[in-house]
Amino acid sequence: MASKRVGKIYKITVNKDFYIGSTWHLKKRAICHKRFSKFKNSKLYKAIRDNNNEFEMTLLYDYECYTDTELRMEERKCYDELKPNLNMQRPYTTQEENIEQAKQNKRQYYQKNRETILEREKQSRIENKEKFLEKAKKSYIKYREKQLKQTKERRDKNKYICGCGNSVLNVNSAIKKHEQCKKHRKYLLEI
Repeated sequence: MASKRVGKIYKITVNKDFYIGSTWHLKKRAICHKRFSKFKNSKLYKAIRDNNNEFEMTLLYDYECYTDTELRMEERKCYDELKPNLNMQRPYTTQEENIEQAKQNKRQYYQKNRETILEREKQSRIENKEKFLEKAKKSYIKYREKQLKQTKERRDKNKYICGCGNSVLNVNSAIKKHEQCKKHRKYLLEI
């Protein structure tokens, strides 16, 4: 197993705003931030440029861990606690958070582009009418087969086998009707 490494959780302060980050090498990361501030357009780098390329980078604490993921998870704890305003995204997200974010992005996209999407779908249905009808027909057949299968299974579970040998649906009306049939009456006379 790999040995533990010492990660660093740091804070960049620009005026009253701040950013939370993590790294394995603090000096190298500071150099990267200086270089990126010249051409990248995130909140942090815009704030640095607006402040004459000056910022203060301070080490909050060291954190021993094995992997980058563990370090980002610790950064996330610090992020949640301090609530920085220059970070554009959370340092670490769980799978559930990613799924929820994807759903939210999809909803926002749909709301923003609803009319275009509906018009495109309408045009597609007109151009591909036969395909849509065929798909609807297949879907209906599949649904119908599923319903028939479920109905048959329910009936098979609820069968009542009479002494005369007939199987009857285990419902009072069906049993009474069966008791009036010729085969059942003949069976009762033979007993």
